[in-house]
Parts: sequence; C-alpha cells; structure tokens
Amino acid sequence: MLKLEYFCITGVDDIKSVSMHATLAELGMDSMTAVEIKQTLEREYEVFLSPKDIRSMTLAKLKEIQEERLLGDSAKAEKSDESTYGIKLVFRILGDESESTLKEIPLRSRLSEGEEGPTVFALPGIEGFVKVMTNMAAGMDATVVGLQYAYDLEFETVQDIAKTLVPVVQAKMPSKTTPIRLVAYSYGTVVALELAYALESLGYTPGTVVLIDGSPTMMKELLKKEMDVAEDHIFQTLLICHLMSFYLTSELVVKNYERIAKCKDLDERIDAAIEIVKGVITLENPNYNRVVAKTIYKRLLALLHYTPSYTKIESKICLIKPTQMTLKHISEDMNCSDLTEQPLTVDSFEGNHITIVDSEEVIEKINTIFCS
Repeated sequence: MLKLEYFCITGVDDIKSVSMHATLAELGMDSMTAVEIKQTLEREYEVFLSPKDIRSMTLAKLKEIQEERLLGDSAKAEKSDESTYGIKLVFRILGDESESTLKEIPLRSRLSEGEEGPTVFALPGIEGFVKVMTNMAAGMDATVVGLQYAYDLEFETVQDIAKTLVPVVQAKMPSKTTPIRLVAYSYGTVVALELAYALESLGYTPGTVVLIDGSPTMMKELLKKEMDVAEDHIFQTLLICHLMSFYLTSELVVKNYERIAKCKDLDERIDAAIEIVKGVITLENPNYNRVVAKTIYKRLLALLHYTPSYTKIESKICLIKPTQMTLKHISEDMNCSDLTEQPLTVDSFEGNHITIVDSEEVIEKINTIFCS
C-alpha cells in the first residue's frame, strides 16, 4: 500500500478517487510538491529523478517504487542505482576560495622529482577545481598540469573559458611540435575540445584528447534533463537549492524552496539563500558564495547555448565512459565520431559518472594512452 506521506504531499486524500495512471502534474502538483516528492524518493528509496521525470510520474509508478524496495528485488534495485543523480552529477564540490582564481595547479603524478615525462593538461568539471582529478594524476607517468576555470573570469561562452587557458598551455608547452595532450572530465570535455581547436588553430601539433564521460551532446542533454531550463526562475531556484544542500539538510532545503522560488531575480535568490544558510552555520565569506553561485549559473547558461566553434578537430578523441550510463538514450559514441578527423576510440569501464574518474582501470588506460 502506498505510504500516506505521498498522498499528503500530492494532496490526494483517497486513493480510490483518482486514477493510478494519472500523472502528478495532472493531479495539480506544484513546484514545491515536486521538490518534496523528489527529496522523499532520494532519501527513502535512493531513486534520483529530474523535475521533468517527477512531473510525468504516476501514482502507479510511485507504488511500484515502494514495492521494489519492500520486496528487495535486487535486479530492479540495481536499475535504480544506475539512475542519474540530478544536478549532483554536474556539480559535485565547492572548491577552496584560495584556489578559486588560479588557472593552473600542478598535480602530483608518479614521476619522481627531476624525472621527465610527457606534459598532460587536465580539465575538471563545471566546478572548475582540479582536485577531482588528483587521484587520476597520481597514477600517471607524466607531468600533469591541472587547468582551472577561474572565478574572477569575465565570460559569456564556453569558448571564452577555453581562451583563458590557451596562454597557460603555451607557457608549459612552448614548442608547437609537441602533440596536444588533454584529459577532461564531465563539463570539462566541452571546454577541452574548444581548447584543442584553439591550439590547433595556433599551429600546435594535433595530439590526443581523452574525454571522461562527457561530450558536447551528452552534457547539454544532461543539463536539459536534470534541470528545468525552459523557465529561468525554476532553473535558478534548482541551482540555488542544490548549492544550499552543501550546507543544509534536505529537509531544510525543501522547507525553504518556496522562499527561494518567490524571489524576483538571481541576486535576490542568492541573498535569500545566504541568509538561510547563515541562520544554521557560519559562512566564512558570503561574498565568495555569491561569486560561486553566479559563476556556476553562467557556466550552465554557456553550456545551454553552446555551439562548437569547430566542425572537426584534427586531434584524436578517446572516449571513456562508465557501464552505468549517465544518460540512457544517447548514442554509444556520444556523437564524438562527428567531432574528429581521426578514428574515435571508445572504452567502457565499471562505474558511474561519479566513480569513473577515480577508477584504477580508467587511470591505467589514460596512462597507457599518454605515456606508453
């Protein structure tokens, strides 16, 4: 039997009074109700759905989810584990303010001091902090330079972000005969392809770009699936609530959702969120939190409106993806075959979007690509 909590949330008093196949949207669910149901599913059933999925959810499906958990159906549970994790897939960490304006950070690798190896540039996800790639770098026989997307950067497009990294690469790779070597993760895959194109346009020797579970097509589709980008105020509210979740419990985030949603613009939403968080914990620098929120929002918008500068890059693309697909309905090559003049290689490894970047097998594969 369906838990009473779902009916309280949806406003349904009597299960017999409605069709079990009616969608929650048809039952009059508002945005606040959607968030409550989403949080309940995540908290109690480890089922992660986007706002769009919630709106198309039926009471029959809610009942099925509960029965799967109660019956302990391992096959179905595995399927739930493989579902996506909302915006958490795209945005995982809040970085250190002291590193937020740095465009490069050297990453420790397997090379000893004074030992030489190829120079590889690593590009992180939308957070812009390379700390998510430290384990990967530690398993490589290369000089690994972490490239960051500085938070003091004025930009409007993905191309703008890539252009700020060109001088960093040029300083570390003065000879244009040295092949381009880039490894990128998630949102960074979009930036890396633009960076490779920019370097090739400057006369640098085409090399290899390794994409870890990401491509322009995949990242744009993920953004559209996980966030309601059609309505900007909902888009902003979902982002701000996710940022709040780094500091607050899911219950507190849900409780304050409507307050954030009712704000007139992004600045007001950010100010309201900071006030809410400060009522629970001490924020070291609220101004930095404002910068983070605005910058992440702009990076997401840049992705949403992104169109590649190139038709195809000359460098080879190696796509590495997890067995637990981040998006279920996307081509096996994530449309990467259309982005390079060279034959595309695709390798799958056990894991999901979160775990793949730290996979020992993936790290060894990347090391083989660049250092063998």
